[in-house]
Amino acid sequence: MTAADEELQAKIKALQDTYKANLGTRLDEIDAALDTLRDAGGANGEELHALLALVHKLTGSAGTFGLAAVSDVAGDLEALCSSLIEAGTDVSGDLDRMAVLATDLRKAAETD
Repeated sequence: MTAADEELQAKIKALQDTYKANLGTRLDEIDAALDTLRDAGGANGEELHALLALVHKLTGSAGTFGLAAVSDVAGDLEALCSSLIEAGTDVSGDLDRMAVLATDLRKAAETD
């Protein structure tokens, strides 16, 4: 491996470390969005769209940084949010499932 390759690998590792260090904040934002959705009574409105935006970003970025388990669980939550938005129905019956997925996200972050 050349010096340039080693330097590139070190930079990638630093980016991965920074991403992992900030992952807890992203998960906190998802939890807060879920709490806001719950406080809104599970209405299918901007609260659900906000949650979808957060998990969509996490799905892609976690995959980019090699956190496959986090990306997979975030993708499951993203798919659930998307299907609920498309259906246009009240989401109160799915809040427990969303909370389980949010918990699973934290577990995945600990193991990835």
